[in-house]
Amino acid sequence: MNNKGLTLIELLAVILIIGLLSGIGLISYNVFIDRAEERVYKSYENTMKAHAEMYLVDNSNSIPTIGNSVNLSITTLGIDPINNPDDSNDKCLNSYVKVTRGTNTDGNVDLTYKVCLICSSYKTDKSC
Repeated sequence: MNNKGLTLIELLAVILIIGLLSGIGLISYNVFIDRAEERVYKSYENTMKAHAEMYLVDNSNSIPTIGNSVNLSITTLGIDPINNPDDSNDKCLNSYVKVTRGTNTDGNVDLTYKVCLICSSYKTDKSC
């Protein structure tokens, strides 16, 4: 008998293994993309908070009174429109940083920053 080829069972087994490996690779790629987008959004949020801190240092008259807050928009902070990684035409223009002033236990000024990055596919949290 001449056995110079693969049987149908061997061929199906190879196709099944290739399909499983492709499926695992596709899932891993999607997870990688989702994590990369999340890191981009977090980077944008950190940038907005840093710009808000710099803005309040330069404009000390904009610091809210104790117990009150002020919303600083992207344009106020001098940040170029932020791109949504999912859609380059979506600029996340309604984003802002809410700064609230209080006092800490030492009696010093305590500013809290709440970053509200609002894009079509991302929102910092539900309270923004």
